[in-house]
Amino acid sequence: MISRGCGGLPLSSYDTFGGHSKIDDIHAAVCAVRDRYPNNKIFLLGFSLGGAFSLKYLAKYNVTDATDSSSPIENAAIVTAAMCVSPPWDFHKATPVFPIWNFLLAFPLKQYFLRHFLWPLNTSTTNNEESEQKITSAMNASEKRNERNKKFLSSVGIWRVMMAMSLSQLDELLYPIFDESYQSVKCYYTAMSPVLDSHKINTPTIVVNAIDDPVCCHTGAPDNPDDLGPGLAVIKTRFGGHLGFPEGLLPLKDAWTDRLALEWFNQF
Repeated sequence: MISRGCGGLPLSSYDTFGGHSKIDDIHAAVCAVRDRYPNNKIFLLGFSLGGAFSLKYLAKYNVTDATDSSSPIENAAIVTAAMCVSPPWDFHKATPVFPIWNFLLAFPLKQYFLRHFLWPLNTSTTNNEESEQKITSAMNASEKRNERNKKFLSSVGIWRVMMAMSLSQLDELLYPIFDESYQSVKCYYTAMSPVLDSHKINTPTIVVNAIDDPVCCHTGAPDNPDDLGPGLAVIKTRFGGHLGFPEGLLPLKDAWTDRLALEWFNQF
Protein backbone atom coordinates (compact mmCIF):
# COMPACT_ATOMS: atom_id res chain seq x y z
CA MET A 1 0.00 0.00 0.00
CA ILE A 2 1.36 3.43 -0.98
CA SER A 3 0.64 6.21 1.50
CA ARG A 4 -1.44 9.15 0.33
CA GLY A 5 0.62 11.68 -1.57
CA CYS A 6 3.70 9.43 -1.57
CA GLY A 7 5.32 7.61 -4.48
CA GLY A 8 4.40 10.40 -6.89
CA LEU A 9 0.67 10.01 -6.27
CA PRO A 10 -1.36 13.26 -6.20
CA LEU A 11 -3.57 14.10 -3.28
CA SER A 12 -7.32 14.04 -3.92
CA SER A 13 -8.44 15.22 -0.48
CA TYR A 14 -7.58 17.71 2.21
CA ASP A 15 -5.83 15.14 4.38
CA THR A 16 -2.10 14.63 3.96
CA PHE A 17 0.09 11.77 5.16
CA GLY A 18 -0.02 11.39 8.93
CA GLY A 19 -0.56 8.94 11.73
CA HIS A 20 -4.34 8.85 12.03
CA SER A 21 -4.95 9.20 8.28
CA LYS A 22 -2.54 6.33 7.60
CA ILE A 23 -4.32 4.05 10.08
CA ASP A 24 -7.70 4.90 8.55
CA ASP A 25 -6.26 4.35 5.07
CA ILE A 26 -5.15 0.85 6.06
CA HIS A 27 -8.68 0.16 7.26
CA ALA A 28 -10.14 1.47 3.99
CA ALA A 29 -7.76 -0.71 1.98
CA VAL A 30 -8.52 -3.81 4.04
CA CYS A 31 -12.27 -3.22 3.69
CA ALA A 32 -11.89 -2.77 -0.08
CA VAL A 33 -10.05 -6.10 -0.35
CA ARG A 34 -12.70 -7.80 1.80
CA ASP A 35 -15.53 -6.41 -0.35
CA ARG A 36 -13.84 -7.55 -3.54
CA TYR A 37 -12.80 -10.98 -2.23
CA PRO A 38 -15.38 -11.79 0.47
CA ASN A 39 -14.49 -15.50 0.62
CA ASN A 40 -10.75 -15.05 1.01
CA LYS A 41 -8.69 -14.64 4.15
CA ILE A 42 -6.79 -11.38 4.59
CA PHE A 43 -3.29 -11.21 6.05
CA LEU A 44 -1.46 -8.03 7.00
CA LEU A 45 2.30 -7.65 6.65
CA GLY A 46 3.91 -4.39 7.77
CA PHE A 47 7.50 -3.20 7.55
CA SER A 48 9.23 -0.51 9.62
CA LEU A 49 6.91 2.51 10.01
CA GLY A 50 4.26 0.54 8.13
CA GLY A 51 4.57 -2.11 10.82
CA ALA A 52 3.93 0.48 13.53
CA PHE A 53 0.81 1.72 11.77
CA SER A 54 -0.31 -1.86 11.19
CA LEU A 55 -0.13 -2.48 14.94
CA LYS A 56 -2.12 0.69 15.59
CA TYR A 57 -4.70 -0.48 13.04
CA LEU A 58 -5.02 -3.91 14.66
CA ALA A 59 -5.53 -2.30 18.07
CA LYS A 60 -8.09 0.22 16.78
CA TYR A 61 -10.18 -1.71 14.26
CA ASN A 62 -9.43 -5.42 14.18
CA VAL A 63 -10.55 -6.05 17.75
CA THR A 64 -13.86 -7.95 17.82
CA ASP A 65 -15.38 -11.09 16.44
CA ALA A 66 -16.92 -10.45 13.03
CA THR A 67 -19.89 -12.67 14.01
CA ASP A 68 -20.67 -10.56 17.09
CA SER A 69 -23.73 -8.57 16.08
CA SER A 70 -23.47 -6.34 19.14
CA SER A 71 -20.07 -4.95 18.08
CA PRO A 72 -19.62 -2.08 15.63
CA ILE A 73 -19.09 -3.42 12.12
CA GLU A 74 -16.08 -1.13 11.64
CA ASN A 75 -14.35 -2.97 14.49
CA ALA A 76 -14.96 -6.46 13.11
CA ALA A 77 -11.88 -8.66 12.83
CA ILE A 78 -11.34 -8.53 9.06
CA VAL A 79 -7.66 -9.51 9.18
CA THR A 80 -7.05 -13.19 9.94
CA ALA A 81 -3.42 -12.83 11.04
CA ALA A 82 -0.61 -10.30 10.83
CA MET A 83 3.15 -9.94 10.99
CA CYS A 84 5.27 -6.82 11.48
CA VAL A 85 9.00 -6.55 10.82
CA SER A 86 11.24 -3.95 12.49
CA PRO A 87 8.49 -1.57 13.64
CA PRO A 88 9.25 1.38 15.94
CA TRP A 89 7.34 0.72 19.16
CA ASP A 90 7.94 3.98 20.99
CA PHE A 91 8.62 7.15 19.01
CA HIS A 92 10.24 8.75 22.04
CA LYS A 93 13.04 6.17 22.03
CA ALA A 94 15.86 6.25 19.48
CA THR A 95 19.04 4.34 18.67
CA PRO A 96 22.47 6.05 18.89
CA VAL A 97 22.66 6.35 15.08
CA PHE A 98 19.06 7.42 14.53
CA PRO A 99 20.02 11.15 14.28
CA ILE A 100 21.64 10.34 10.92
CA TRP A 101 18.40 8.77 9.66
CA ASN A 102 16.47 11.65 11.21
CA PHE A 103 18.57 14.08 9.17
CA LEU A 104 18.24 12.15 5.90
CA LEU A 105 14.46 11.84 6.18
CA ALA A 106 14.03 15.61 6.34
CA PHE A 107 14.79 16.14 2.66
CA PRO A 108 12.10 13.90 1.08
CA LEU A 109 9.60 15.18 3.65
CA LYS A 110 10.31 18.77 2.59
CA GLN A 111 9.65 17.78 -1.02
CA TYR A 112 6.42 16.06 -0.01
CA PHE A 113 5.23 19.06 1.95
CA LEU A 114 6.04 21.66 -0.70
CA ARG A 115 4.55 19.56 -3.48
CA HIS A 116 1.21 19.21 -1.73
CA PHE A 117 1.29 22.65 -0.12
CA LEU A 118 1.81 24.50 -3.40
CA TRP A 119 0.13 22.25 -5.97
CA PRO A 120 -3.66 21.98 -6.41
CA LEU A 121 -5.61 18.88 -5.52
CA ASN A 122 -6.11 16.23 -8.17
CA THR A 123 -9.64 16.38 -9.60
CA SER A 124 -9.35 13.92 -12.49
CA THR A 125 -12.58 11.97 -13.03
CA THR A 126 -14.14 9.38 -15.29
CA ASN A 127 -17.74 10.63 -15.76
CA ASN A 128 -19.79 13.81 -15.42
CA GLU A 129 -21.60 12.85 -12.21
CA GLU A 130 -18.41 11.76 -10.55
CA SER A 131 -16.67 14.87 -11.90
CA GLU A 132 -19.23 17.20 -10.32
CA GLN A 133 -18.98 15.46 -6.95
CA LYS A 134 -15.23 15.45 -7.02
CA ILE A 135 -14.95 19.09 -8.03
CA THR A 136 -17.33 20.08 -5.22
CA SER A 137 -15.29 18.06 -2.76
CA ALA A 138 -12.09 19.62 -4.08
CA MET A 139 -13.53 23.12 -3.70
CA ASN A 140 -14.44 22.43 -0.07
CA ALA A 141 -10.99 20.97 0.51
CA SER A 142 -9.41 24.01 -1.14
CA GLU A 143 -11.19 26.33 1.27
CA LYS A 144 -9.86 24.33 4.20
CA ARG A 145 -6.43 24.29 2.61
CA ASN A 146 -6.46 28.08 2.14
CA GLU A 147 -7.36 28.59 5.81
CA ARG A 148 -4.62 26.21 6.87
CA ASN A 149 -2.06 27.81 4.53
CA LYS A 150 -2.79 31.30 5.89
CA LYS A 151 -2.23 29.99 9.40
CA PHE A 152 0.95 28.29 8.28
CA LEU A 153 2.36 31.37 6.53
CA SER A 154 1.59 33.63 9.48
CA SER A 155 3.02 31.34 12.16
CA VAL A 156 5.69 29.23 10.44
CA GLY A 157 6.54 30.20 6.87
CA ILE A 158 8.27 28.40 4.03
CA TRP A 159 11.75 29.56 5.07
CA ARG A 160 11.64 27.82 8.46
CA VAL A 161 10.58 24.59 6.75
CA MET A 162 13.50 24.84 4.34
CA MET A 163 15.92 25.44 7.22
CA ALA A 164 14.75 22.43 9.23
CA MET A 165 17.57 19.90 9.50
CA SER A 166 15.72 16.84 10.76
CA LEU A 167 12.42 15.00 10.64
CA SER A 168 11.80 15.93 14.28
CA GLN A 169 12.21 19.64 13.55
CA LEU A 170 9.75 19.40 10.68
CA ASP A 171 7.24 17.60 12.87
CA GLU A 172 7.53 20.33 15.50
CA LEU A 173 6.80 22.97 12.84
CA LEU A 174 4.03 21.24 10.91
CA TYR A 175 1.92 19.07 13.18
CA PRO A 176 0.51 21.90 15.33
CA ILE A 177 -0.69 23.43 12.03
CA PHE A 178 -1.87 20.35 10.16
CA ASP A 179 -3.38 18.40 13.03
CA GLU A 180 -4.83 20.54 15.78
CA SER A 181 -5.85 17.51 17.83
CA TYR A 182 -2.33 17.44 19.30
CA GLN A 183 -1.04 20.18 21.58
CA SER A 184 2.56 19.36 20.71
CA VAL A 185 4.62 17.01 18.61
CA LYS A 186 5.41 15.06 21.80
CA CYS A 187 1.70 14.38 22.21
CA TYR A 188 1.59 13.20 18.59
CA TYR A 189 4.56 10.86 19.08
CA THR A 190 2.94 9.43 22.20
CA ALA A 191 -0.41 8.85 20.49
CA MET A 192 1.23 7.15 17.52
CA SER A 193 3.44 4.78 19.57
CA PRO A 194 2.12 1.19 19.20
CA VAL A 195 3.43 0.20 22.63
CA LEU A 196 0.53 2.06 24.26
CA ASP A 197 -2.03 -0.14 22.49
CA SER A 198 -0.20 -3.46 22.35
CA HIS A 199 -2.49 -4.91 25.03
CA LYS A 200 -5.49 -4.41 22.71
CA ILE A 201 -4.24 -6.65 19.89
CA ASN A 202 -6.37 -9.78 19.66
CA THR A 203 -5.47 -10.72 16.10
CA PRO A 204 -2.78 -13.45 15.88
CA THR A 205 0.27 -11.27 15.28
CA ILE A 206 4.03 -11.87 15.23
CA VAL A 207 6.40 -8.91 15.57
CA VAL A 208 10.12 -9.29 14.87
CA ASN A 209 12.70 -6.77 16.06
CA ALA A 210 16.48 -7.02 15.92
CA ILE A 211 18.56 -5.84 18.86
CA ASP A 212 21.16 -4.44 16.44
CA ASP A 213 18.55 -2.45 14.48
CA PRO A 214 20.19 0.95 13.80
CA VAL A 215 16.91 2.73 13.01
CA CYS A 216 14.12 1.47 15.29
CA CYS A 217 14.95 1.05 18.97
CA HIS A 218 14.10 -2.45 20.19
CA THR A 219 13.84 -1.31 23.82
CA GLY A 220 10.53 0.34 23.05
CA ALA A 221 8.84 -3.04 22.59
CA PRO A 222 6.55 -4.25 25.39
CA ASP A 223 8.32 -6.62 27.79
CA ASN A 224 5.67 -7.09 30.44
CA PRO A 225 3.25 -9.95 29.60
CA ASP A 226 0.40 -7.75 30.80
CA ASP A 227 1.23 -5.33 27.97
CA LEU A 228 0.76 -8.00 25.30
CA GLY A 229 -2.65 -8.55 23.79
CA PRO A 230 -4.01 -12.12 23.56
CA GLY A 231 -2.88 -12.45 19.96
CA LEU A 232 0.48 -10.66 20.14
CA ALA A 233 3.93 -12.28 20.26
CA VAL A 234 7.14 -10.23 20.12
CA ILE A 235 10.34 -11.87 18.88
CA LYS A 236 13.74 -10.23 19.41
CA THR A 237 16.79 -11.46 17.54
CA ARG A 238 20.38 -10.58 18.31
CA PHE A 239 21.15 -9.76 14.68
CA GLY A 240 19.10 -8.71 11.69
CA GLY A 241 19.54 -4.98 11.35
CA HIS A 242 16.65 -2.95 10.03
CA LEU A 243 14.51 -5.16 7.76
CA GLY A 244 17.58 -7.21 6.78
CA PHE A 245 17.46 -10.52 8.67
CA PRO A 246 19.80 -12.41 6.30
CA GLU A 247 20.59 -16.07 6.89
CA GLY A 248 23.52 -18.27 5.94
CA LEU A 249 27.22 -17.56 5.49
CA LEU A 250 26.48 -15.90 2.14
CA PRO A 251 23.17 -14.12 2.71
CA LEU A 252 22.22 -13.77 -0.94
CA LYS A 253 18.75 -15.29 -0.63
CA ASP A 254 15.55 -13.84 0.75
CA ALA A 255 15.43 -12.74 4.37
CA TRP A 256 14.41 -15.41 6.86
CA THR A 257 11.54 -13.15 7.93
CA ASP A 258 10.03 -13.68 4.46
CA ARG A 259 10.03 -17.43 5.05
CA LEU A 260 8.70 -16.90 8.57
CA ALA A 261 5.81 -14.83 7.22
CA LEU A 262 4.79 -17.55 4.76
CA GLU A 263 5.03 -20.26 7.41
CA TRP A 264 3.03 -18.14 9.86
CA PHE A 265 0.23 -17.31 7.44
CA ASN A 266 0.04 -20.91 6.24
CA GLN A 267 -1.04 -21.89 9.75
CA PHE A 268 -4.40 -20.26 9.02
